[in-house]
Amino acid sequence: MDKNFTEKNSKERNFLHKIRTSKKGFTLVEVIVAFALTGILFVAASAVFGVFLKSFVRVTGISEMETAARSIMETVTGELERAAGKDAVLDGSTPLWLAGDGTVWYRNFEGKTAHMLVDESGELLIAYYEDDQTALEQREPELVWQYSEKFYDKCYIHKLETVRIQNQNLLEVTLEMKHRGGDMTYSMTRMFACYNLEAGEIA
Repeated sequence: MDKNFTEKNSKERNFLHKIRTSKKGFTLVEVIVAFALTGILFVAASAVFGVFLKSFVRVTGISEMETAARSIMETVTGELERAAGKDAVLDGSTPLWLAGDGTVWYRNFEGKTAHMLVDESGELLIAYYEDDQTALEQREPELVWQYSEKFYDKCYIHKLETVRIQNQNLLEVTLEMKHRGGDMTYSMTRMFACYNLEAGEIA
């Protein structure tokens, strides 16, 4: 047998034997360094995840408020732009009255007296009244329309303001929503014409 081959095999066996029988482990310094590196990586990952989570919550919240705001704005503008101009009532001179408390009294397209307002919980209400000779403040609404409670799970109306544009039959509605899960807000404004009303029929 080749002598060189025998020596080579012997050296390999000795090397493998040393590896198998070696009892050397990690030193304390190595363990500490490993834990420190792991901690640094964990903190960095947590920071990145925290920023991502905060951004996700914000984007989701704004999206929820935007969806709710669009529905509310469609309801408000849809009602007011079709306000009827017949039979001047409400404040005694006009069929659409922008009350000082931020609410709106008007004749809807069916000719019913309607009162649009935001209640204390931040929900849109529209009360409809049968016409009679009773004073407005003494009437009981025939019907009160509102969105379901689930609609306001994520946000509520912080501000709903309707103003008249100069001496025209144009109205501008500003709606501001607030999210229940934080300090996020979303606002939108829309201008439209009350096509059944003349400028003098809006007060």
